[in-house]
Formats: sequence, C-alpha cells, structure tokens
Amino acid sequence: MTTSTQAIVVNCRYLLYLYAVIPFIFIVVSVDFLFLENYLLTSFVPDDPRRWAVWTIVFNIPHIVASWVTFAERQYLVHYRPLFLKTLPIFIVLVYLVHFQFGGEIAFAVFAFYTMYHVLSQQFGLSLMMMRVRPSLDFHLWRIFSVLGTLCVYSVVYGKHLFSIYRIHGIELYDYAMFFGLLFLCLSVPYAFRLSKKSQNQLGSWYLWSNVLMVFSCYLVLYLGYYAFVIVIPRVVHDITAFIVYITHDSNRNREKQVNYFYRLTAFTRLPIWLLCPLIAMALAYPLVHSSNDIVAFITLVLIYFHYYFEHRIWKGGTIHRQQVSFQY
Repeated sequence: MTTSTQAIVVNCRYLLYLYAVIPFIFIVVSVDFLFLENYLLTSFVPDDPRRWAVWTIVFNIPHIVASWVTFAERQYLVHYRPLFLKTLPIFIVLVYLVHFQFGGEIAFAVFAFYTMYHVLSQQFGLSLMMMRVRPSLDFHLWRIFSVLGTLCVYSVVYGKHLFSIYRIHGIELYDYAMFFGLLFLCLSVPYAFRLSKKSQNQLGSWYLWSNVLMVFSCYLVLYLGYYAFVIVIPRVVHDITAFIVYITHDSNRNREKQVNYFYRLTAFTRLPIWLLCPLIAMALAYPLVHSSNDIVAFITLVLIYFHYYFEHRIWKGGTIHRQQVSFQY
C-alpha cells in the first residue's frame, strides 16, 4: 500500500509480490528433497494444515472476520440491511441442510467447490481489473477450468483417506483426481493466453500468469507429497490480499472520524488500523476456530458462506465499500 495526503491507495505491485510465496515454497521443497532427504516432509509438514496451531489463528477465518468488521457502523448496517434480511436466512438454511443434515461427502463437496470458486474468483477478478479488460467467455472458461482443476487438488488434500481406499475399476480415486485435475488445469491455459493478449496493462498480464502459476504449483506440490503447501500457497496470496484491501478500506473510512464500532472501542490503544485490523480479526476468530460447540460451528459456517456471497457484491461498481478503496497499477 502507498499513501497520499488524502487516502491510502492499494499498490497492485505489492499484490503481485505476494506470489513470491511460490518460488519460496519450491526453494524449501528443493532443499528438503536434494539435501535433507525429505526430512522436512516426514517430520514437520502435516498432511493437513489445520494441524498447525499458528496457521488456524492467522489464516482463513481471520480474514473472513475482518470482512465482517467492515460492516460495524451505523451507515453500513442501514445500507446493507436489505441484503442481509433477504439472503442471510438462505445461508442459514443451506448450512443447516448441507452440514448438519446431509453431512459427509455432500458437505465436503459443497464447501470445497464454493471455497475454491471464491478464492480464485477474487484473484482472477483482480487480474481483469489490472488488465483493464471486461469479463468475457475466455475469462469465464479460464476460471471454470481452473476452479475444477484446483477442486480436484483440494479434494485430495482434505479427503486423503477417502481417496486412498475407494477404487473405480481397480483405480484409486486419488489417481482419477490427479488425472482430471491436471486435465482441467491444462484446458485453462489456452483461455488464459487468449485473455492475456487483450491486456492493456503489462502488470495485469503478469498478475494473470501468476495465477496460472499458482494453480499449477498447487498441483505439483501435491504430486510431490507436500499436502499442506497445497493450501498454504493460495491461502497466503488470497488472505493477505484480502487483508490489504480491508486495511485500506478501514483506514480510509475512519480517516477523519472513527465510525467503526470496533475501532472506537480500541481507540485507547492508539494503534494504527493496519495493525488493529488483523489483531481484532485474529482475536475474534480465535474462539470460532478453537471451539468444539456445535452452535459455534454452525455460526462459523454461516459467516464463511455468507462471506463468499457478499464479497462478490460489495467490491463491485460504486458500492460504498468500493468507494473507499482505490488501486494503483
């Protein structure tokens, strides 16, 4: 982020730099494979990143909580009340049916697809903005094939046991998922190439191909057996990007007067919003992440699903959220 005398502006070059997590991960993997005889893989890298205590506190849920914090003021609550009243009950029913009635593979499939669609849609949408290109058939096909490919990869990570015990015609589900995952990702490349040729900004093209590299990197680290890194790569990019946008929004919105209830309550700390925003988010997320209560789990899932929904609406066009955030590219 860069600042001006008037407001904070998101510098898109910083968003691009987040993709440095990809070469960093591959340096770690290469060192582990070439010099440590997979010691890191066998001793420290879990099959599931949810086993990392620090990971669960810092990533995923906190950025979702931070998005909800942006609504904590009178004008926003009044403005978005019709949206909440019309759609929140739908997600309450959806979560109850999918996760507490059907459960199992159905719940996993719905959650996995919606999660990957949300994560990639944010990054791909930023690509369009930076390229100064409107959505087209090439864009939608790039996104669809990328989502399907990463869904296969994501499914293997979170359904490792299931994918290793079930077979179709003598072939493990793992092999099917890996085959179709690679197939879908390869099918996405021609559309990414056609889309990049329409770019009116070089930075946008770099951002687009960084996203292509990201999804293929997830596939490769899965193939190499580093299951946790499959989740680490997109989550680092997605969550930190989201936090940059939220911090920019909250800083600009509360620049002249603190209108957000959470920042009013924490004003005594005299901490800047760029620090308060993640601290508040992690503090509120902690009980959600670590509680074993079914009611808390239900509330958390509703917050997650509804976050996926409204994120695609509040940052488009001239919404009051979008008016607080400008991008430099």
